[in-house]
Amino acid sequence: MPALLTSPRTLLIATAGALLIAGCAGSGPAMPSPAPAASAGTTEVLPEPVWQAPQPGVTEGAITPEDARHRIGLLAHDSMRGRDAGSPEKALAAAYLANEAARLGLFPGGERGTFFQAVPLVRRRTELHVVWSPSESDGRITPAEPPLIPGEELVLISGLGGLPATARKIASGPLVYGGHLYDPDVPAGALSFQDLQGSVVIVRMGPPEGAGDPAFIPPRMELAFLFGPQSPAAGVILVAEGELEDFFPYAADTGPKGAVSLVGTEEPEDIPPFFLITREALERVLGVTPSEARFPLQGLDDLDIELTTTVTTLEDQNVLAVLPGSNPGLRHEIMTLGAHYDHMGVGTPIEGDSIFNGADDNASGTSALLEVAEYLAHLAPEDRPARSVLFIWHAAEEVGLLGSAYFMDNPTFPRSSFVAHINMDMVGRNHPDSLFLVGSRRLSSEFGDWVEEANAGLSSPFALDYSYDAPDHPERLYCRSDHWNFARSGIPVVKMGSGLHDDYHKPSDIPALINADKVARVAAFAAAITLEVTRRPMRPRIDGPIPNPADPCDG
Repeated sequence: MPALLTSPRTLLIATAGALLIAGCAGSGPAMPSPAPAASAGTTEVLPEPVWQAPQPGVTEGAITPEDARHRIGLLAHDSMRGRDAGSPEKALAAAYLANEAARLGLFPGGERGTFFQAVPLVRRRTELHVVWSPSESDGRITPAEPPLIPGEELVLISGLGGLPATARKIASGPLVYGGHLYDPDVPAGALSFQDLQGSVVIVRMGPPEGAGDPAFIPPRMELAFLFGPQSPAAGVILVAEGELEDFFPYAADTGPKGAVSLVGTEEPEDIPPFFLITREALERVLGVTPSEARFPLQGLDDLDIELTTTVTTLEDQNVLAVLPGSNPGLRHEIMTLGAHYDHMGVGTPIEGDSIFNGADDNASGTSALLEVAEYLAHLAPEDRPARSVLFIWHAAEEVGLLGSAYFMDNPTFPRSSFVAHINMDMVGRNHPDSLFLVGSRRLSSEFGDWVEEANAGLSSPFALDYSYDAPDHPERLYCRSDHWNFARSGIPVVKMGSGLHDDYHKPSDIPALINADKVARVAAFAAAITLEVTRRPMRPRIDGPIPNPADPCDG
């Protein structure tokens, strides 16, 4: 799951938007027909599968912990260098998945008769150069050790965490400390629009300690305007504290590598650039401790931040494979199962390790999906799913759910044929007998019932935990993995996961810590749901609100 889409880490953009609103009042099994965009892709009439020899270390046709452990060990090995979006190692992972799908006798579900769908990406890498100039204001406060160190004390966050990329190449002007966004003790007019015009403004997002719940404190509107389309600022610097403190390492790692987006979807805008500053650097800039700096300060040094951006294209791909349905009358309807197979690549070392292996996130779900495919493909023809099953290994999830977004906007089969979706993301850790489910009743209570019936039919059912599914849960997991792109198109979804842990998005997320028995049990659960749904005479009934596909996820 991507860090940049968590509620705490998108606090800046989610809060800012709310601020301004509140303040401004036949011969073989037949496949479903491909979508028009993929008319040159998979064939409509396919031969019977031809099984190939299993890969060494894999038990043919069965879901086993040994197989799961073997697959996770391959995908999350140090030699895979964290499977970063567009990397050669991730291309190796894609080839492995496609080869396994072909070996199992599955049919290509991608473009031009292949198992691949190209996902066009661009990477924007921005370097910062910081220059301090003495202010001519009387009584100014001079930083003790200017300038700020880019990448260590000051990082660009435009283009991350839901913020649009900036087209501006410089943030230059007098430095103004605005204080807290929520502070009932700062009098109106402490800062004017003119004070902020053309300035580089430092803002603390939360309220001061002891001020109360920000939900009951009105925002200071002069600061709220900094986040709007008519922002008067030359640049905005947010303080890395509270939830934003956790976001700082991610932004610092992303800076040298560059932010990734789909081609044509994240064109830079003519808006002020946004940055994060550490509390330690803030203290040096202000000359007082952050706890002492409650009220606005002016007369600081002038600050010039130059931004130099380079843009490169990346080659990436979703991997798609199809098991045709056994019932000719239902074969045109498709159950989709997905897991993202990318991770965060190589980053800043933590305790000497710089490779973010991503064993749980998400070699575990990737491997579980292969196990489901292997099991279903080896069922006797009369026992196979009546509807067709599409297995999707999504690209570029960690950089913003980009692979699944591209697939749902450019499906290789008609979206109308998709009946339900299972997403497996981080399924190999924490308590062995419990499993978190997200989204299973959001669009269809009937689908939620079927999920629970499938669990009850397992030899060892899971204790199902829906706590992450609460719309007001701070982690907002409903919005943070690939199932969201299916839900926004009105498709019932369930996201399976074993929950967050201390190794999340760290190099310490390694294969040795995976509970392979749990991964196998999750795969068996996903297979049971698939059979439950695909054998029903009708697809699950929609009785929940369908999101507007153009709107952001609200949790």
